[in-house]
Amino acid sequence: ITRWTLSGGYAETGTDFLGISKYSAHPQLALEFLQFLVSPKVQEIAFLKFGKFPVSKEAFNNLISNSSLPYYQREWLQETYIAALNASANPPNIPPTYPKLIPSFNNLVFQFLTSPQYNETYAMEVLQQAANEWISALS
Repeated sequence: ITRWTLSGGYAETGTDFLGISKYSAHPQLALEFLQFLVSPKVQEIAFLKFGKFPVSKEAFNNLISNSSLPYYQREWLQETYIAALNASANPPNIPPTYPKLIPSFNNLVFQFLTSPQYNETYAMEVLQQAANEWISALS
């Protein structure tokens, strides 16, 4: 989760999307991996190493009460949490590249997922096409 501080002390969180494909060969293993990713311990590590705001209340409480963390980090966590509790609006997180890059990628992924040709070769073709479109858009 990415943190943005907006005017007036408002905090905005971006999202990470986690899920299990219906085509997964190992859905139980995938579920266990997702549970690991959102576990309090991993959420604490993600905050400490990458500044990702924890989604686990237990991780949040552990971090807030961790006196070995600098005060400013604990204050930042607390203020972000308070701002999120009091938020009444959610401005969109739209990068400047969105109008071209996101729709082209999403359309190609949707095309792949809904195609009867669900195989590795076709997947690589679709990803290569998406990469080519992104390179073209950014050139």
